Amino acid sequence: MTIHFIGAGPGAADLMTVRGRDLLGRCPVCLYAGSMIPPEVLHDCAAGARLVDTASMTLDEIEAECVAAHAAGQDVARLHSGDLSVFSAVAEQIRRLKRRGIPYTLTPGVPAFAAAAALLGRELTAPEVAQSVVLTRVPGRASQMPAAEELRAFAATGATLVLHLAIQAIHKIVGELIPVCGEDCPVAVVARATWPDERIVRGTLGNIGAKLATERIERTAVILIGRALAAEDFRESALYDPAYQHRFRGEKASDRRADLPTRADAPVLAPGHVWLAGAGPGDPGLLTLDAAAGLSQADVIVHDALVDRRVLALARPQARLEFAGKRGGRPSADQNDISIRLIALARAGKRVLRLKGGDPCVFGRGGEEALALMAAGVPFRIIPGVTAGLAGLTAAAIPATFRGMNRALILAAGYGADDEAIDWASLARTGQPIVLYMAMRNLADIAERLMRGGLPPSTPAAVVAGATTADERVVTSTLDRVAADAQHHQLGTPSIIVIGNIVKLRERLLGGVHAAQSEAAS
Repeated sequence: MTIHFIGAGPGAADLMTVRGRDLLGRCPVCLYAGSMIPPEVLHDCAAGARLVDTASMTLDEIEAECVAAHAAGQDVARLHSGDLSVFSAVAEQIRRLKRRGIPYTLTPGVPAFAAAAALLGRELTAPEVAQSVVLTRVPGRASQMPAAEELRAFAATGATLVLHLAIQAIHKIVGELIPVCGEDCPVAVVARATWPDERIVRGTLGNIGAKLATERIERTAVILIGRALAAEDFRESALYDPAYQHRFRGEKASDRRADLPTRADAPVLAPGHVWLAGAGPGDPGLLTLDAAAGLSQADVIVHDALVDRRVLALARPQARLEFAGKRGGRPSADQNDISIRLIALARAGKRVLRLKGGDPCVFGRGGEEALALMAAGVPFRIIPGVTAGLAGLTAAAIPATFRGMNRALILAAGYGADDEAIDWASLARTGQPIVLYMAMRNLADIAERLMRGGLPPSTPAAVVAGATTADERVVTSTLDRVAADAQHHQLGTPSIIVIGNIVKLRERLLGGVHAAQSEAAS
């Protein structure tokens, strides 16, 4: 099981991240510092969760709780105030978990200094005033400061200083910084930011000590010091200057990527969830709205080799693309490894979109991945896609069914022809059109088996390569020649092959529909 370290934010329950809240709602055990975590935050804990206040506990006792939960097969939500990246004492807990081989994740939170800046209504950096922020503290009983990290040295840079865990040393801080910054240097003390009893005390290095004497602020406060806190007469940055050109300014509207379609009832891809989605045959216009919603929300997109690059270009800029393609005859990702990766990403709190060409459950192994996710307890959703076998036919002006010609259609995978995976003779005897996926390597052998099963050599056949993409090509032929004609025209993968009388309809329909260039076999 996993220990999930979660930054609970500065105080207000609604400032916890969605990922943190969702993790909190799934864990049967929650360890939290009662002195720093408001009771409202705990309302999002799972029903019946065991809540352990660590305020009075030692590191050994906290470790023991984690070890016991892990042994019992229980995930743990380990709540820390603010963000985990600074002054959280998470590092020493992680070190102990590593020694014991206990997995963990870290979910960031809104840091206290960011909440303090918001309450002050200030940006902590201002052009030509301060362009750096130093997060620091003063020596204390819990931890001493490295010798080289001197407060006056930080102040000498002109950066905005943010001091944590330092309110008890305010007079020492003032005495150390006045010679460097001057008595008029702005100071703000924000206590219990975003809590119901939050307080703000503003002043300068020269008078902040006297102002705090009547406020009785003793803990849970952030001290901010620097000229940026009161800067008004500063030069505007060039970022929004009309003369400042960058890739998002100055381009023609027609050159910009159109926004993905959105709708009010679009499903939400939650942290820790996986969507198994079909990307369609290639053309982004054939993407479903639900798949588009996944592209606009996913943190990680695990895609196969058949997903068109134009579809991947619709992913939100922050999304990470991971290739997990499988191509016959080439080194490919192992299916079990792909499932393990999806589970790991979900357990790390990522919003995962598993994007497959066509439909995820039509020769896409979506069912296998769904079963693996279910066994691992990972929430998932299956989003259908337009399968390439049918879209390829339609794009090539070949109706999949036609009254009086066929009342069934056979979809078959062609990569198993060499191991007797399919009784091709039985399929031939049905007399129904056959649509082949992933069959280019074995096409000659499959055609031979179908003819031995009773299909006439003159049976119409077609190969649709790159269906619905800019590279789409269609070659019409007959069963006895289709493999040779595909090779002559250098058709590669992905390709869909259709065998049956419905292919004859293409010639009749081409004059009235927009279709890809036809390359009739000679």
